Amino acid sequence: MATGPSRRAARLGVTIITVAMPPGAPPAGPHAAVAAARNLRATLADRLPTTTSTARRRVLTALTAVLLGVGLVAGCGGEGAPGGAALPARSGAGGTGDPAPGGTSAPPSPDVSAPAAIRTVEAYFQEINDAIRAGRLAVLGPTSLDGCQACALDVGVSRSLQQRGLHADGPAYQLGDVTARPRAGLAATVTFTLRTATVGLLDAAGRHVTDAPGVATRAATAQLALTAQGFRIQTLRYATAPA
Repeated sequence: MATGPSRRAARLGVTIITVAMPPGAPPAGPHAAVAAARNLRATLADRLPTTTSTARRRVLTALTAVLLGVGLVAGCGGEGAPGGAALPARSGAGGTGDPAPGGTSAPPSPDVSAPAAIRTVEAYFQEINDAIRAGRLAVLGPTSLDGCQACALDVGVSRSLQQRGLHADGPAYQLGDVTARPRAGLAATVTFTLRTATVGLLDAAGRHVTDAPGVATRAATAQLALTAQGFRIQTLRYATAPA
């Protein structure tokens, strides 16, 4: 008496087909498995003319699922395909990548120079100043990483002003003596001094509501990480005493 898969196949009126590999043949890769699954599905479709439409649909649906599963395995790096993500393309002089297949160009490599690290820090504080003067939320994604706690506090200041309907009458942060140390691997360090000026806070009609007190000039250090998009601030540290 047929049991297990054989009984289910007999109930559906299906002949189980087995595929044997020739002795000594190498293991079939995912692409060969896809072709074999397609052939098997076509064969079963020819052998199911006498089954009910429901049984026929169940069998062919099962074969389609198998075919899809094998195709996904092949797409995830089958025969000879390297595992893991591809390394970023390295660009030559001029900052453009080598042409990629299909006529498109690979994205340029990020600028890893010391001036690029300095520009990132300057752009960070410029965005803070612009946001609090406009009474909007600061957008720091292009210059900092999500895990930067000091950056989150700066975003919180801009959010508080936005929620209260206030904006500053001038730039609050003023940088000076900005210097980048030699890069170490994927990390860069930028030192600078930061003065927080006293600014007036105005409402939407431009009326003065209160003042935000300033802070004396302090020494500061920004640790930056090199990403595929360029330098991003990872941490900000400020000296407790005035510079």
